Amino acid sequence: MKLFTNLFLAPFALTLAVGCELPPPQAEPAVPTSGSATLTTVATAPSGLAAAFMDPASRSEAKQRYLAHARTGVTSTGYDLRAQVGEQFTNGGFETGDFTGWIAIDNGLPGLNPWAVCEANQCGFFGNSEPVEGQFDALNGFDGEAGYQAFLSQDISVPENGGVLSLADRIQFDSLGIPSFLPRVYELQIRDQDGDLLEVLHHEEILLNGQPFTDLGWRLRSFDLSQYGGQTVQLRADLFVPETFTGPAQFEIDNVQFTPAVDPVTCVVNLNPSSDPLLNNDPFVLTVNLDYVADARDVTVEVVKFTTDEAEQVYIDQGVPMSPGFAIEGFPVFSTLAFTAQSETVGFFASISDADTGKELCADKIVLDVQP
Repeated sequence: MKLFTNLFLAPFALTLAVGCELPPPQAEPAVPTSGSATLTTVATAPSGLAAAFMDPASRSEAKQRYLAHARTGVTSTGYDLRAQVGEQFTNGGFETGDFTGWIAIDNGLPGLNPWAVCEANQCGFFGNSEPVEGQFDALNGFDGEAGYQAFLSQDISVPENGGVLSLADRIQFDSLGIPSFLPRVYELQIRDQDGDLLEVLHHEEILLNGQPFTDLGWRLRSFDLSQYGGQTVQLRADLFVPETFTGPAQFEIDNVQFTPAVDPVTCVVNLNPSSDPLLNNDPFVLTVNLDYVADARDVTVEVVKFTTDEAEQVYIDQGVPMSPGFAIEGFPVFSTLAFTAQSETVGFFASISDADTGKELCADKIVLDVQP
């Protein structure tokens, strides 16, 4: 994996203007291949902070705790609990109570609060973590030594038809009167399996610089991943802190989901025999009616005859072109098939499948009694 660097060009320009030096991004750490490290939650403000931070005495106490912590900081090795990649996120709501399915790491610089899975009012400097659904969410302090960077990621296999990624995030911060000049950066990214950046889904900059306690609240986001259909990609939440401990913050994320797209095909196959029940050895006609409304694609049409003892393919036509809005009664290549009933039971199965993927789009089956 590679750190993103193009985002910091603007902050470098700002650095020259204010005379501060932005440290270069740090190399990403090696992540353990199994198990997890114990992360320590630190620097929690007085209880009831949302109200307490409006009181000057409480703010002073919180600032003293914060600055005392900033002199030491906390480092962590993170979690690597990735799971088998599938078409859904593993533990997207963190309801296992840990990071099962996820990689949660930072770049090794001291941070305010390393990644943790939290219950309500249990985590973070402000002590007011609040999952948007279920019992748990994931939290990071989004603050630390200049150059601190934290990552939360998981791979997902996007089905051919694509689908929608959705999640909720929440950011809180307080400058505690500490001046700052450079914004912290939060991004949602799509990367390939080698860690190379493919797309930035969301980019947000937070400049504290004297701002009072602010809670941006839970924001719900959704993104169409159809362009990655048929690929395995990585979702990554990326946090970057450009200046050393310029005010506490909290980042929370929860309810990460992927909803596969519904196949745009609507088609119906109807099999209509000329008579039912059938008389033994009497010929009859089977009519195949097709209604197809979809995007343009090639399909395979197949009809299988089955009796009590055997099945027999009686019709197949591969690579039949279909266009949007195609609807016809009686398939254009054939409208009827003639058979002679010779069994106590005779049935037919007709299907239409995508010619490229083999995926069945629609089908119909009938079973007919044959009288002696």
